[in-house]
Amino acid sequence: MSLPSKPAAGPIAKPDAALPVNSATTDAHPVKRRRLLAFQGDHSTASTPWQLAQDTLTKLLITAACVLSAWHLGAFLVIVRGRLFYPYALEWMEGGMLEHVARIMEGKPLYLAPSIEFTPFIYTPLYYWVSAAVAHFLGVQLASLRLVSCLASASIFVLLFSIIYSRTRNLIAGFIAAGLYASCFDVCAGWFDLARVDSLSLCFLLLATWLVVRSDRRDAWAGLFLALAFLAKQSGVIVAVPLIAARIITQSGWRRVHAALTFSIVVLTSTILQDHFSHGYYHYYVFDLPSQHAWIAAMRREFWRSDMFANVPFACAAALCALTISLGWRNQVLLWAAAIGYCAVGWISRMHVGGASNVLMPTMAFLAWATAETLHRLSQLSVGDLAPVAPATLWARSLRYSSSLFGLALCVAQLSWLVYRPGAHIPSAKNRKGGDALIAYLRTLPGPILSPLDPLLPRLIGQTGSAHEQALTDISLGIESKKTAAVTRSIHEVIARRRYAVVVGGWQTAELSTANYVPAPLTQVPSSWTLEGAPFRTSEIWLRNAPDATKH
Repeated sequence: MSLPSKPAAGPIAKPDAALPVNSATTDAHPVKRRRLLAFQGDHSTASTPWQLAQDTLTKLLITAACVLSAWHLGAFLVIVRGRLFYPYALEWMEGGMLEHVARIMEGKPLYLAPSIEFTPFIYTPLYYWVSAAVAHFLGVQLASLRLVSCLASASIFVLLFSIIYSRTRNLIAGFIAAGLYASCFDVCAGWFDLARVDSLSLCFLLLATWLVVRSDRRDAWAGLFLALAFLAKQSGVIVAVPLIAARIITQSGWRRVHAALTFSIVVLTSTILQDHFSHGYYHYYVFDLPSQHAWIAAMRREFWRSDMFANVPFACAAALCALTISLGWRNQVLLWAAAIGYCAVGWISRMHVGGASNVLMPTMAFLAWATAETLHRLSQLSVGDLAPVAPATLWARSLRYSSSLFGLALCVAQLSWLVYRPGAHIPSAKNRKGGDALIAYLRTLPGPILSPLDPLLPRLIGQTGSAHEQALTDISLGIESKKTAAVTRSIHEVIARRRYAVVVGGWQTAELSTANYVPAPLTQVPSSWTLEGAPFRTSEIWLRNAPDATKH
């Protein structure tokens, strides 16, 4: 039983309903007859019980793969519905992302000297710009940023389907590709819909990939979208380079350089302009600072052992099949370029200090693509592809069935392997109640509030946010002592001068104690915690103690 390609009449070709064969045409063209028979099976003899059993098993596996894919896509929709408008941070850096968007809405620069008031994250700015455009209509809230990620994730599902359909004309395989990526939601730490840059960058990468799959005449547009992926997250360049190299190899004439020229012009122009208007700070945050951070040597092996083989073993096996089953040298060059780029970006980012499970998203997208393509290729494989004889033999039929069953089994096994509990990613009533209680408690406290661990909290009570702790940590991990000293000096000055009446979180506790801040009693501090990424819980609040409080 084989999965359908374009000539099929329906989504799945029934084993007992052969397509009509024009004997005059096929007798004159034995190769055409061989391919047709390889697709629809040899029905010149009655089906044996063993053949019927194989057909039934194939139908069951196809149904299971489609049902599991639908379940994972539905689970993602349920999760989005349950937390898109959740007012508090789902992941500890979401509040810092909102602070960037708020500065754009206020007309303030993003890339400037680091301080406790504001320090940017080490990302390129496109996600902030797009989110600010949405916030213009919905307001400066986390839902505006999450909506961008949700739409980008929905586009990723559609693009994976379109890439597979463009290469195989197989609707079932395209749908399974979307389901396979959706199944990686839990593996990627629930990042698909968060107020983070990753989904938008991956969306542009896949859009560029889809363009080069569809046509040889859209390389300029592909180069543009690769540049936009870089402007959303600079690690996108790791995927862009192999894809551009593949186009140089497979194209002819001036078309070889269309993608490379467009990508280079957009990236270089944007870098020069941003660097000029930020007085060099754009280059420092986007290029210099990340390159100064350490590398985690252990992740060179752990990426393959823990992230890949432990989570997606069947998809890894399918990817190896896709890379070895030839479908023409041009298609193979593109597939190998995508494999190198999409896997390298996950591997390299994972080795970089601070690289969490979210950096696996491009790699998981490629594995979904490769697994679905393997499913199609194996379903079309027959002895007629391997030897110049008509496959009207028991060996040919066994090869066709076994290869198709193997591809389906890989998909079903991988989709089943990654089944998770969606409710674990949806904020409960207890989560919301804890956040509401924390905000209500902060409203009762006098004076300005500093919350580097979650700059969202001051904004929710009408105050101004601050730099995020992660951005300040990124500065301290660099090797430029002047900038590190400037951040340290800014923090010391703020605490020593007691500019803030309230400091939220267990941050710089020794200095706070020295500056006569006292922790609020734990029984009075409501708790609020994140659901994704590194766990963060607001359970400590420091209050500015008046020097003369004991005299009254």
